[in-house]
Amino acid sequence: TPTDLTASTDSSSQINLSWNASTDAESGITNYKLYRCSDSSTCTPVLYTTLGNVTTYSDTGLTADTIYRYQVTAVNGAELESGGSIAAQATTLTVSTKFQLNDRVQTTATLNVRTTPSTSGTLLGTQTTGALGTVIGGPTSADGYTWWNIDFDVAPDGWSVEDWVA
Repeated sequence: TPTDLTASTDSSSQINLSWNASTDAESGITNYKLYRCSDSSTCTPVLYTTLGNVTTYSDTGLTADTIYRYQVTAVNGAELESGGSIAAQATTLTVSTKFQLNDRVQTTATLNVRTTPSTSGTLLGTQTTGALGTVIGGPTSADGYTWWNIDFDVAPDGWSVEDWVA
């Protein structure tokens, strides 16, 4: 049985899952089955995906602000399926309605501006507290933040986290 299943929220539409590999001395593990559960007390599968011999999976195309529960099982070379792991759950992020396109906004702290809506996006520069701009895109949820594309009155322009914009 796979152990230590974890579910972590990536965005409003994606949850990342990982678990520790199972072992079977006789016939080996050939693949895993990931179950999405329909209730909170037991795992009644509403969907399952047969995966290869991997210990990570990203569940995509999910609904925002929704709790998802999962279990994973291992399948050995004889096609026997193990018992289910302890269930793990995560909630997708809520899609922000803080701004609308063409809203005028102002930074409330020094703010990083990036090429893409991600903490790994190339840093174009910063905007100082009080900088003004216009929302031209977003929202996008990534890396635990909600991002907006802002055309600032003074460069740089790009994607910034909404927590420091009003």
